[in-house]
Amino acid sequence: MFTQSEVLNLLQKYNNTPRQIIKQNLKETRTKHKFKNMHIVNQLNFKKNKVNGWFNKSNPVVPTFEDALILAETFKFDITELIK
Repeated sequence: MFTQSEVLNLLQKYNNTPRQIIKQNLKETRTKHKFKNMHIVNQLNFKKNKVNGWFNKSNPVVPTFEDALILAETFKFDITELIK
């Protein structure tokens, strides 16, 4: 379990990580943990365009911190994989 201070620190690290790094790490994490965009859409009821945007280099959108936590919990990876 995280303390409030640890959650705040993680949030700040996530928000200060360049988007391209989060995108690249998300792609690597998706491959490593063997889930696809459609798994995200179907299991989490996220919109397809939103999810596809996370993986499109020309789109600056990345998951919100909350969405990243949901992804990490659902697909069993540590959220810090996205900000390393």
